[in-house]
Amino acid sequence: MDEIGEGVEIQIARPFWGIPIPTDIDEDPLFEGLLLLEPRNEFDQCIIGVVRRFNDRFVLYSKQCVLQQLTEDMDGDDDYEQAMEHFEFNVAGAFVGEHTPGFLEDGDEVF
Repeated sequence: MDEIGEGVEIQIARPFWGIPIPTDIDEDPLFEGLLLLEPRNEFDQCIIGVVRRFNDRFVLYSKQCVLQQLTEDMDGDDDYEQAMEHFEFNVAGAFVGEHTPGFLEDGDEVF
């Protein structure tokens, strides 16, 4: 972990982004009341930040990172295809109301 300033501690969880996120999102007022992907220990590292659109705020995730986490959870030869199908139908395709997370199209695949 890196220490930035007095009493502020961050963890660089996504070296490919180079953007640190708070180590304790639950204590960060920026994320208060927003929906987060579960399991948190896998998907918190995929958070890019919080987006504001009109009166709505939501967490923005890296699609590439989420797919990577889903692929690691799968067993078999067609892991990526299964992960993509699961992502499109159950993750990106699920509108769960106000504060539904968004996904940055940061890989080769575009919806």
